[in-house]
Amino acid sequence: MATNQRYKLPILYYENNLIFTVGKKSFFNVSGKECWACYRVIGSTYDFLNTTEKILMLQKDSQALKQIYSEGQLIQVPTSIKINDNINYLRGMATGEMKEVGLDYLDDAEYILNSNYQDTQGQEMNDYEVFFLAKLKKPRTLKDFRDVVLSFFKEPYRTINEALALDITEIYKNEIKAFQALEHSLRKALKSSINITPINEIQIEKLIKEPFWRGLQMPKSRSKDAYYDNVARAQKAGKPWKPTYEKLDIDGEIVYRPLKRDILTLCSGEVRNKTSHIEIFHEVNGEQKTSYQKQIIIANIPDIDFPTNREWIYRLRELPFPVWASIRMVKVDYTEVLGEINKKRKDLDDQLDHNREAGAKTKQEHLEQDQAIDDAQYDVQSEKKPFIYATIIVTVAADDLQTCTERAKSVQDFYDELDIETHITTADQFNLFYETLIGSKQYAIDYLQRIPPETLAGCMVTANNAIGNQYGFYIGTTGVINKPVFFNPFYAPQVHKSPAVSFTGTLGRGKSALANLIALLASYIGAKILIIDPKGDRGNWGIELPEIRPYLNVIDLSPAESEKGKLDIFTVLLKSIGGADAPEVKRKEIAKTAAEFATSILGTIAGYKTTDERMEYLADAINAVAKNERVPCMLKIIWKLEDLEEEAKNIGKEKAEEIYGRLARTFRNIINNTRYGHLLFGDGTEDVIDITKPINLVNTQNLTIPPKNKPEEDFNFQERVGMGTLICLSAIGMQFATQGREILKIYLQDEASVFKRSSEGRAMFNRLVKMGRTENAPIFLLGQNISDIGEDEDTLANIGTMFCFGTSSFDEAKNILKYLGLNENSVELQKMLVNPEQFGTGICFMRDIDGRIAIIDVDLLLEKFRRAFDTKPQLVNDAAKLENADNSGGVA
Repeated sequence: MATNQRYKLPILYYENNLIFTVGKKSFFNVSGKECWACYRVIGSTYDFLNTTEKILMLQKDSQALKQIYSEGQLIQVPTSIKINDNINYLRGMATGEMKEVGLDYLDDAEYILNSNYQDTQGQEMNDYEVFFLAKLKKPRTLKDFRDVVLSFFKEPYRTINEALALDITEIYKNEIKAFQALEHSLRKALKSSINITPINEIQIEKLIKEPFWRGLQMPKSRSKDAYYDNVARAQKAGKPWKPTYEKLDIDGEIVYRPLKRDILTLCSGEVRNKTSHIEIFHEVNGEQKTSYQKQIIIANIPDIDFPTNREWIYRLRELPFPVWASIRMVKVDYTEVLGEINKKRKDLDDQLDHNREAGAKTKQEHLEQDQAIDDAQYDVQSEKKPFIYATIIVTVAADDLQTCTERAKSVQDFYDELDIETHITTADQFNLFYETLIGSKQYAIDYLQRIPPETLAGCMVTANNAIGNQYGFYIGTTGVINKPVFFNPFYAPQVHKSPAVSFTGTLGRGKSALANLIALLASYIGAKILIIDPKGDRGNWGIELPEIRPYLNVIDLSPAESEKGKLDIFTVLLKSIGGADAPEVKRKEIAKTAAEFATSILGTIAGYKTTDERMEYLADAINAVAKNERVPCMLKIIWKLEDLEEEAKNIGKEKAEEIYGRLARTFRNIINNTRYGHLLFGDGTEDVIDITKPINLVNTQNLTIPPKNKPEEDFNFQERVGMGTLICLSAIGMQFATQGREILKIYLQDEASVFKRSSEGRAMFNRLVKMGRTENAPIFLLGQNISDIGEDEDTLANIGTMFCFGTSSFDEAKNILKYLGLNENSVELQKMLVNPEQFGTGICFMRDIDGRIAIIDVDLLLEKFRRAFDTKPQLVNDAAKLENADNSGGVA
């Protein structure tokens, strides 16, 4: 028989991450108000830790549980990943020249992904969020009986009304400040053990509403989430909805009187308590929807060795449907536990004495009880640690009863395999539901378990197996249920984190394909990309992807005389602001920037390190041209060096004469005697490189680059020119990155190790990595080894997202694990990375900007991408196909 139940709202008011609730009344707390601090547990990667590291994580979680003052609650909440919502988010972001191309791709992606997932979760999958709530101490504003009496005479109406619950609750602003100070102290203590962040009113509203909509589509929140504004091209802050309150000034103190029924409106639906489940009815646009829920109580947790892959909350996430969990706990000091044990000892001794007096034989069960009490007494006395009185409730839900029942059975089967006893009670479903809500209290007293913090921490609810972004481009799958993984290159700069991305792995494992996919998809919805390709692997894009031809600018560096000055850094940068007709202030500013880049380029060509004395002479000529010439250019630097040589000769400065002369002759030789030297030196009139299209591809495969371990002093002219040209291109890339912060600019550098073959290259490399956050310009770095990305900790620390594919070397496997922050000495992980059957093409580790790590299986989704990104020789640089293709003017 069903009975309708009324929700007894315990929440009085909330602000920031503080929730005021109805609690126990006492002489010193006549209103019974309690305050809880609320946090989201970001969590840590768990699956790839070794035994020692897992035990260390267990100890940290245990320590966090010990930090609670008296009561706490851990909540696991599933968050659905909806394919359609994700696609619509990207549609809303789409802008720019390639918007129609992007929308066509999103239509294709939506169809394919919905088809792939329609047999699992109705086109959605699940991630999980974990929240930790801890009750704060009562601020000791009323210290003793005298203060209570004085308070009565000072505030008689408030004291009487709160004691008798005759009026709306009053919360003093000073009380809120006192609780905020306590919360800050608690947060500091917790963060030393677990990774948490305070939640806000937007998330609190969702936590209040969400239980009433389990298994259903929850309506839009009254609060406005943070969102991406397509017009302003910026992330807008969320605006919280807060319960109504009256703000008063009573005797000079600010007082809030919250309207309790305003919060109650968040708890919509008619709750019906059935025999072994509850039903919550909702009216949505004239249609009735029902949430069917079963509360499963964990009745007994046996002694479980840790770790044994039996983390009894964390592993629930592997089930193919959403599962909620609530762990409500009360911390008890060991002296109280010891008192209970001593009481049991006395009761047992009395019973044994009674049996002996009656001449009865001592039963085996009494002997076992006696030994158990002795063991418990020894453990408590020796360790002197607190215990947790916990009630643990797991909830399943669906929009029909049969599905809900089947899911409940699956959860119970899951726990049966772990030897954990569970029950679905037939009389307490509503009370158990009520206990799972924030701000409530323990109702499942019959199933109260007294367990040490370590046993509770062993559920590993704080472990995190989520990866990537909630909204972004689909890039593959992860986990045993092939959960989709999304990555959003637009996101990191918006939250002030490093947008730099690295892709590492041995040849043929798929790093270039994934980098190409992300960059190309970003350009589809509004980003601009510049790719420096030293291998010519992307020469077939215009063939296999005909829709991008009008937006594709392929630049092949050529030794032809007609290409003279094409990479003149002064002319390139001056053109970016409108040429010689630009305002004088802008021209001077851009000339100064170009002079800095020219110093790096020419210093590399001359073979000078930054500390070399001769660099000062070179800088004199460069700065003179930059400051004094209306149209500065690289050829004028040579002319200036020759002028300075003549001046030094006339005044007898032999050393200066020799250095200026040698520099001028060196650069003349570069122009005349190398294949590509003339690209760098122009007279200011040339048609220079243009990188204004959405997709800019610079092929540098014909440049001569020095071998990886060749000393700089041994570089020949051709190799110096090759390095100087790459530095010039990176300088152009830096200018590309500053083309307005409202647009995402991706600079993709394949074979990143080439930068590190000269000191100037390394310096430029580090600048590119660090500038992305402020300029909304991620750099994508590709290399076969971690050392190709960077060797110093500072550079590696500025990489926000990492994709690490397989390797053929155990030494490199160790480097990969260290780079990811995993145990580099794990033989198991090393073997996995070098085993092509386990870590074959398209399989990689991903570490996202939150430090979460997972193994993902890359999925390019469309066959045309597989063809375009294939680097097999027969598919690359097929000139005949390109010549016959319908070129719409996009290939230069």
